[in-house]
Amino acid sequence: MDESIARRKVEEIIKKQIGTIHMVKDDNGHYVPMECCSMTNPITSGGVSEIDEIDLPCGADCGNDCDKCIIQKIMDEYAEITQQVK
Repeated sequence: MDESIARRKVEEIIKKQIGTIHMVKDDNGHYVPMECCSMTNPITSGGVSEIDEIDLPCGADCGNDCDKCIIQKIMDEYAEITQQVK
């Protein structure tokens, strides 16, 4: 299957989902699942809950170069497809 056709099919499936994975933007401008993050307490962080620590399931075996990571690319695209990009 052509990659562009596959991507459209995945987008269609995602858009039909009732529940989506909540994505949050990290300090580097990438999106990660909120369930992989510990968040600061808004009471102690100026009224906003921010990412304190990220523990991704990929294991970061790549040396943390997220700009070249295919998993990160997919997570960023997922955030965009599900209209979570801010």
